[in-house]
This record gives sequence, C-alpha cells and structure tokens, in this order.
Amino acid sequence: MPDGVIFRESEPERGDELLEQIGLSREAAKHIGIYARRAFNNTSPMEPISAPGVNAWNKGTEALRNTLVPREGWKVGRNLGIESAVNHEKKLQLIYQNVRRACTFSDPQPLSPRGSVSRRMINDGTSDMFGSAPLDDLRPKELSYTVWLVCVCHVNDNLSVEVSRPKRFDGAWYDGFHERIFIIDSPLEELLAQTSPTTPEPVESNDPDIYDVDVTPKSFPA
Repeated sequence: MPDGVIFRESEPERGDELLEQIGLSREAAKHIGIYARRAFNNTSPMEPISAPGVNAWNKGTEALRNTLVPREGWKVGRNLGIESAVNHEKKLQLIYQNVRRACTFSDPQPLSPRGSVSRRMINDGTSDMFGSAPLDDLRPKELSYTVWLVCVCHVNDNLSVEVSRPKRFDGAWYDGFHERIFIIDSPLEELLAQTSPTTPEPVESNDPDIYDVDVTPKSFPA
C-alpha cells in the first residue's frame, strides 16, 4: 500500500511548490506526456511490437530535455547509461518513465523490471531532496543526486502524468515513493485537440557531453 505523500490535481498548492523547487512547471510536465503519447499513437503497425513504448520513451526524453536544458543549470545527463536531464546546482536528475498506471491510488510501475543501474541511481541519491553529498564522497557526482521521474501512462484512453520521487528499492520494481505529484488524468482526445504537436526547438549547446555517449551494457529503459 502506498505510504508516500500524494499531491492531487484538485489540491495543487504544495505540489506546485515542489515543482517550482525542481524547476518543472505543471504545464511543461503535461506537454512532455502529450508529446510522448503522440509518438506512441503514431507508431506504425509494421514496426516491432516494442516500438510504441520505445518511441514514447525516445520522444518523452527529448521533450523533457528540450524543456529543461535551455534553462540555467540544466544539462543532458547519461551517467552510467541512464538518459536524464541533470542539474548540478540543485543536485537533481529528472528521468522520463513509461508506466503501467499513473495518478491512481497504486504506485506507478515501469513497463519492464528495473536493473542494477537504475536501482543504484535511485538508491545512492541523498535522502534529503536538496541535501549535499559528503565531502569525501568519491562516487560520480550524479549518484548523489535526488531522482525524480516524469511518469506517463499509455495504457488507457486517458493521458495520465505524474512527477514522483521513488524510494530506495531492492528488487526489480519500485517500492514506494516519497512524494507523488499528480499532473493530469484526462481524456487523451480532448488534450490532443487543445495542444500543438510540436515540442520546443532542439537544444543548441557547446557542451560536448551531449554528444559524448558512453555505451554501457544495461537493459533498455521502458
């Protein structure tokens, strides 16, 4: 049974405060979900059976980065092969995640089991959301950063999006969340009619890390 704090759409004030601290607006999170869902829906039936989820993950990650990276302090992150947006000043990482459910009483869960890399990324983060790692911490600095997930559900006819902070877990699935911020759970058709299919322009950056891809063996993100 979930024991984290849930901030629902109907009572957004505290959730909005957290989003402001993170640097992600409610409207931006909604548009990340819409952009990913368009990619999911537009998958050709001739593509492999895993293509809808893969396409949604690709475009959801793109939209997340196009939203955050142009802002001060944010960069493309791919530490240990995990694709994210990272803020070294705030010591935060945001990761796009396809999930089986969102904005329900039950915790969101990914479409496929989490591997050791994802588990380490979340478990090694500091328990204080904006705390600092010890001075003698020799791990890659991103491993001491708090992880938030932009969770998007593509299972039903609604678009369901939440921004949530997972707790430490030992197995292949998330084992609870500290906070869950419900962004939207509305009929997809209405949302698509209200919004443009575009996402912010591709990020232009002189940061070599954007193109310096360190390939490591791991399971493909869901």
